[in-house]
Amino acid sequence: ALYSTMDEFRELEKDGGAVPPGLFFAEAEAARNRGHLVRAERAFNDYFRVANKSGTTFDEALRVYPEFRSSIPPQLESVFEGMTSIPSGTIRIGDEESILEPFSLGRHEVTRGQFLVFVTATDYRPQPAATSGDGACDVEQVNWKTPGFDQTDEHPVVCVNVADALAYIAWLNQWSSLKFRLPTEAEWEYA
Repeated sequence: ALYSTMDEFRELEKDGGAVPPGLFFAEAEAARNRGHLVRAERAFNDYFRVANKSGTTFDEALRVYPEFRSSIPPQLESVFEGMTSIPSGTIRIGDEESILEPFSLGRHEVTRGQFLVFVTATDYRPQPAATSGDGACDVEQVNWKTPGFDQTDEHPVVCVNVADALAYIAWLNQWSSLKFRLPTEAEWEYA
């Protein structure tokens, strides 16, 4: 209920309303205590953006924030670097015109390192990737760990399929308490 209320407050803030800074700090602490790291990061950022830079609550936020940040797996830092906001608009794909609501999209592809954190945390067994067509992986010889070319944990994960992507997103949603999803074709083309 707190998260839903805070999301409503954020919408009101976009329309010029003021949100008491203490509410952002309360959300940050609740999310941090529940292990919802992405939600906590967002709330801390909102708190520091609007808070008076002095006082007991601000001092407490300055104390707990570095502790909180140290609990984030390094491979998932880019999740916190964030998403980019895409404004609403219209796109034509073929004969169809789509009106898109505003949405957010990750600035970068999911990395091999981020996918590794997911696989390690859940013992997930990735499914064989596509074996024919564009972008296919020869599953007899390669997989996401060894794609057949040099790759570091900073490179985009390859040789995964839609089921793997959806499993990663489900885990990320549970872990962050946010609502990540794959973009639609129209959103991808528009972005």
